[in-house]
Amino acid sequence: RSARSTFPELEGFRVAALRGFRRVFAHAAPIFFERGIAIEATKEFSSLSVEHCEGEMIVVTVFEIKEEEVLCCTL
Repeated sequence: RSARSTFPELEGFRVAALRGFRRVFAHAAPIFFERGIAIEATKEFSSLSVEHCEGEMIVVTVFEIKEEEVLCCTL
């Protein structure tokens, strides 16, 4: 449901293993407040990031989206 809220046309949703990374709950993203899904009074909000870590493995979900659904910028 969360993936479809961002990418309504996604295809091929599946589970995968990502080796050499670990999860890090590091920051609060503004989008949680913009979409009204954060509970500020009880501090129930956090974003999940990943960082490189040899020997670790995390379970992730992957899916295909249309190229026009990707926001990209050039530096």
